[in-house]
Amino acid sequence: MDGNMELYHLRLDSGETIAINHYAPASSFNGETVVFVHEDNNKDFVDEITVNLINQGMQVYSLNLSQHHPSSQDIENRTATIINACYEELVGRSPDYLNALTFISCDAMALRLAAWVHDYAPQIKSLILFCPTPALSEADRLYRTSPGKEIDDYTLKKFRTDSAAIYTPTLLVISKQPNAADSAFYKRLGSLKKKQVVINSNASGVSHLFTQEIINFHGTVRAEDRDYSFLLQADSTGYTWQENYKLMQPESHLLRRCYWQLNKAALLIAGQFSTGIKIGLRQGFDSGAMLDYIYENQPSGGSWLAQRIDRAYLNSVPWQGARARKKWVHEHITTAIELLADAGKKINLLDVAAGHGRYIFELSDSLMARIDHVLMRDYDSRNVEFVNQLIAEKSLGHKITYEKGDAFAPDALATLPRDRTLAVASGFYELFDDNAMVLNSMKGVYDALEPGGILVYTGIPWHPRHEYMARVMTRNRDGKLWVLRRRTQQELDYLIRQAGFTKIKQRMDPWGIYSISMARKGEAAASE
Repeated sequence: MDGNMELYHLRLDSGETIAINHYAPASSFNGETVVFVHEDNNKDFVDEITVNLINQGMQVYSLNLSQHHPSSQDIENRTATIINACYEELVGRSPDYLNALTFISCDAMALRLAAWVHDYAPQIKSLILFCPTPALSEADRLYRTSPGKEIDDYTLKKFRTDSAAIYTPTLLVISKQPNAADSAFYKRLGSLKKKQVVINSNASGVSHLFTQEIINFHGTVRAEDRDYSFLLQADSTGYTWQENYKLMQPESHLLRRCYWQLNKAALLIAGQFSTGIKIGLRQGFDSGAMLDYIYENQPSGGSWLAQRIDRAYLNSVPWQGARARKKWVHEHITTAIELLADAGKKINLLDVAAGHGRYIFELSDSLMARIDHVLMRDYDSRNVEFVNQLIAEKSLGHKITYEKGDAFAPDALATLPRDRTLAVASGFYELFDDNAMVLNSMKGVYDALEPGGILVYTGIPWHPRHEYMARVMTRNRDGKLWVLRRRTQQELDYLIRQAGFTKIKQRMDPWGIYSISMARKGEAAASE
């Protein structure tokens, strides 16, 4: 192969190492960088495209995922996690790669690459998918026939309904006219620039035709195609707002109304047995008490039936995802402490909506010893009283201050000390759909952090039981039905950038429900 080749080794969170091949053009470099994500069964085609691209002056990173066999139930081994680790490695090596990388994939890997863009909202130049067979139909076949079910049912469900969350400029290359499912997937894409091209995969010179389409698409993508400022109004217009507005209205269809009434009745009956459901009915399914019970993950009840119902409740996918979120919040806090300590900074932690603050009290003694001070706030007096009792019991009053404060009130935000180096917003901003309110709170946290300070934040870009929550479950703050406007990861990260932060790391639970990210203050945010 022409050009110069370098080998990088990417270390995953699991400790496994994955190789990345880097091909640089032998002559002049035209400034374009491509990351090709593929498997062994596409190697010959990928090699042909790689040669064509480097001959055109592009540099290519090749990530062969046949080195690894992901399991949809292992958070460290999900395909999107590996792709994201590659992205973070490249951007970490050169921040100039923000908004400058193009990711390409083909065949079954195309949908997995699209899943990464949906879940992680990377700042890349474009997404290019080559699908010689209908993407969703092929994914369905693989899901039904693959021993490991590498493309899980949640990924398929997401793309049947939520491709509008992909805003990255996208080129979709197919070999024949799309079927209804693929056509709907393409039409729903939220990309400001998108293009669909038909290339017969059996035609001679297909790799050259595909290369030319890549070059042509590159030439048309402009910075304005990645202007996501409209997402500031996503709480009052756009598809997630429309979805939210519909869920706020009473169900109009008679049979569905009966269906949801039956679900409510079933939940009330189950609440007579399940301790977890009983907590949700009394205090809200989004309450701190509810999360504490979910995290403990120990079914209780006075009978075998009660414990079985409670275990089924605790094992529901959203609550499994919440426990994975807790794990990654802890991992991010640990990483942030290490980064800040390496930079010679004190560890002064801030949480403006701490709830029960369980994650603080579960930090190891060695980690707690590295923290100089913790300031926790919450608007709920019950939480303030409960946690202050814990602080007294654990004799941590010298290190932890817990006080009442509204995370959205400008006056309260103005009183935050300006010596914080680490802030946490876990399970908080996703509960409120008003973007202006959330952005002002983020700016208040930004002001409280020293330059180089780190924010750990979470989101819910997608939820498999979204309508069930809105029709059946109640929330903490007012006892009303839990109508949650999903905030896509692109929207959440745009708010983070508008507040002045730069995202440096992200992880997801295995089902792609909860995102857990880390952002830094003081690094130049990428242009929008």
